[in-house]
Amino acid sequence: MKIKFYTVLCLGLLTCLTSQSQDTALDSRGLSLEEYTSAKELKIPNLAKDSYIKKEGLIFDRENPPFQFSFSDGKKRKLFLFQIFETEALQSLGQLAVYQCADGEQERIMIQPIPTHLAPKKVWDVYMDDLKLQNQTEASFSTCLAFALSRQTGPLAQGEDESDEEEYEYCFPAKAQVGLPGGKSKVISQIKPGDWIWAGDPEHPESWQPHQVQKLVSHQKNVALWKVDLLPQDLLASAELGWTLNPKSIQATGNHPIVSERGGIRMDALHEGDVLYIFDQKHRMKIPYQVQKVHPTYEIVKTVYNLVLDAPAYLIEGFMVYQK
Repeated sequence: MKIKFYTVLCLGLLTCLTSQSQDTALDSRGLSLEEYTSAKELKIPNLAKDSYIKKEGLIFDRENPPFQFSFSDGKKRKLFLFQIFETEALQSLGQLAVYQCADGEQERIMIQPIPTHLAPKKVWDVYMDDLKLQNQTEASFSTCLAFALSRQTGPLAQGEDESDEEEYEYCFPAKAQVGLPGGKSKVISQIKPGDWIWAGDPEHPESWQPHQVQKLVSHQKNVALWKVDLLPQDLLASAELGWTLNPKSIQATGNHPIVSERGGIRMDALHEGDVLYIFDQKHRMKIPYQVQKVHPTYEIVKTVYNLVLDAPAYLIEGFMVYQK
């Protein structure tokens, strides 16, 4: 039976690797052993909600819902597939499979990085040892992984090149207001390297402080923007803090990650009722705003912008957004 499982798994991996090999020109390197180990030790607070995570120079991004499996033992199994990118040039380094098996109140989580063909031999040696151990720990793991790898529809499975479009899609329109120290703002198209903006870690409001912009990235091509309209979740508290009760909105490309109650969520994955956060510099606290309406492909613009800085998040229209 184990031989059969490994045969199925190898077929799934070969499907994945064949498509990955077509991206050699873009993927100049694979996962290092240190990155592989870091990915294997990734902590995901809320697996169902957290679709965008940054850790030690790596980005873990999941666009699709998990694969779900029903076996005769009645246990509920899911497999989540994240793409792994490095933060500097957003190059794809591989994938991360997160296996979840629930049996009543007991739950097992297994995390397995999947390197590309460009990873060093020592990474592949560890990877194959890990696969054997995972299968010994959970017999259904290899079946679920092989199925997911053979059915996934991302660029790694289809052999499609990751064009420049994937990079510039993580952006904002020229008129987007960037939060500055002192509660001021400036349109993103006028931001220059060396400018000080308000930025920090969304999980730790006390960490927010002025950070210098390292680079303003712009892309010129017709790009679709999403828009969401929001109102304060707690109208009374907002009024006491002097916040206007008028609706607020934010526009961004569909796949830009926004700080939300559900973690880092893409703009095009937001729904009515989701909660985003405006940062109040005076009180150093997050103000929850609830999504009232989502406008897909609200506007087409010719130029979009993004910022590079040494902080995980900054402010656009007052809202906390992740740096992609």
